[in-house]
Amino acid sequence: MDASGAPISGAEVSVTFFMPAMPAMGMASMRTPVTLSDKDNGLYEGSGQLDSGGTWQVTILAKKNGQLIATKQLSVNATEACNVISRWIDWCAQNRFLVFMGTVLLVLTGIWALRHIPLDALPDISDVEVIVHTPWAGQPPSLIEDQVTYPIVTTLLAAPHVKAVRAQTMFGDSYVFVVFEDGTDLYWARSRVLEYMQQITGRLPSGVHPVIGPDATGAGWVYEYALVDHSHQRSLADLRSLQDWYLRYQLKRFLEWPR
Repeated sequence: MDASGAPISGAEVSVTFFMPAMPAMGMASMRTPVTLSDKDNGLYEGSGQLDSGGTWQVTILAKKNGQLIATKQLSVNATEACNVISRWIDWCAQNRFLVFMGTVLLVLTGIWALRHIPLDALPDISDVEVIVHTPWAGQPPSLIEDQVTYPIVTTLLAAPHVKAVRAQTMFGDSYVFVVFEDGTDLYWARSRVLEYMQQITGRLPSGVHPVIGPDATGAGWVYEYALVDHSHQRSLADLRSLQDWYLRYQLKRFLEWPR
């Protein structure tokens, strides 16, 4: 605008961005000139690229017929992230074929991964663990701890790939939790526990027989179902007989049914 506040048209407007040198950071002074084009009605437009983020000193000069008619100085703060993003956008606009091929490759890779990579809605993040349960009816926890839990724990500590052995003793029962290293096959771990349990069979009290728990993880689910007669033609006794003598044995073929 001129002195009267009216917009200036037909002028030559240039903008110079200047950043002084910073010897402490090893940066020399930087200068970026930008020439603006007249868009009529006193509107000028132009574009430029700054080499770094930070505070820039901006000088705006307007000339008309070779004479300086207006000048202005100010400071602006350029963000480095915006500068990097603008460079990426410019690069993508200049290399459309590479961007298109990269997008197609990512889409095809995603489709292949969706069909071939096994996915688990509830991933099992529990440890590889084998539980040893030893019942000894009618005995106090202190006696079970000394004669059952302690021999089992000290023996299983020497098993290969064992990360930790934890135990819990209560009235009439002893539980030993053997935690193996990540990546250990569960059935291999169970066989090692059975092998080491054979070594202490003669050291346990008579009538005490340790058993290992089911081959399930801590994140496993119990399969539940209901047998319902929507026709209301069978009694509860009929449904129970159907469950115990037919359905139960058919499901054992497909599920690891508890015995």
